Amino acid sequence: MSKKDLESIDELNLEAKEIIDLSKKFFLSVPIENKRQVISTGNHIYSLDGDINKNPTTYSNYYTWGKLSMEMLTLQKEILDKYASWYENSKPLIEVYNPSWRNAFNEYNKIINRHINLSDQTIEVNNEKIYQVFMNCFRYQKNMVDPITDIIQSQYIFFINKNKINQAFRIASKVAKKQWQYIIALLIFIALLADAINGWSVIAAFINTTLT
Repeated sequence: MSKKDLESIDELNLEAKEIIDLSKKFFLSVPIENKRQVISTGNHIYSLDGDINKNPTTYSNYYTWGKLSMEMLTLQKEILDKYASWYENSKPLIEVYNPSWRNAFNEYNKIINRHINLSDQTIEVNNEKIYQVFMNCFRYQKNMVDPITDIIQSQYIFFINKNKINQAFRIASKVAKKQWQYIIALLIFIALLADAINGWSVIAAFINTTLT
């Protein structure tokens, strides 16, 4: 399982690189339009002395996405597909190895999808900043996946060490068992020998008494 997950992370890293390259090409080229919004209309104010004062109409500038060409729409779909694949393959790893990241990981997914789909009205004035917004969100997600490699490797090392410890314990137990068997056999031999010596002592004493 761990080896398979490590291979999955290697594949995710390759996919992430493709997503970053494609998103850079997309967001640095996406058209941005500068529009004006009327805040208040102008009016005439008549003073007591007959003068006419005119308040000018005030406007607010804002930025929004422009119309995408067919080439840009194709690039947008490619990014969406690759990111969806990366997200779906990353999510099970988050669930298994660090579920405390689950909510944040899913929230960033929603933000990134809205950003790629150009669903949010941008307030940025240049493409570089728009690209950085995407990269910040994707980098946060990727930083949740990357440490899983260390988690898996540490678990693997612990598993190996645990097996070595268990193996050493089994060997030690067998050796100790044999040693105890040897000690018990030696004690029985000593007891039998003592009993035999004591028996001969009794016989010798009986013969000596009879002869005298």
